[in-house]
Amino acid sequence: MSSCEAQWLLFLFRDLGIKHDKPINTKHIGIYCHVVRERLENHTIHLLPINTSLQLADIFTKSLSPSPFHGILSKLGTLDIHLPTLRGCVEASIKDHTTSLQGPDESPTNLKASPIQN
Repeated sequence: MSSCEAQWLLFLFRDLGIKHDKPINTKHIGIYCHVVRERLENHTIHLLPINTSLQLADIFTKSLSPSPFHGILSKLGTLDIHLPTLRGCVEASIKDHTTSLQGPDESPTNLKASPIQN
């Protein structure tokens, strides 16, 4: 939850008559530093430390060694575009199947479409 959302939630609680005296924990900040500092000082929010291994944005902002890089990459659910695709496997399978159905005198260039009979 961002600090703006936390502030809004506290105002909503106050308007609804719900008492909430504890600070709201937040893991990430999406607004300017001075606003966050103000909310920290008046105990509206409480920042939680996050372990570097859990910071998925590091893959985009830091030069990582292979182990942390692949660990974060696996958490992002990305696909390797250089691996064979299912489409390529299916097309090869269809080609093999078509070849096995043809008789000895039939080749793909000699096959002619026949009209559909009703």
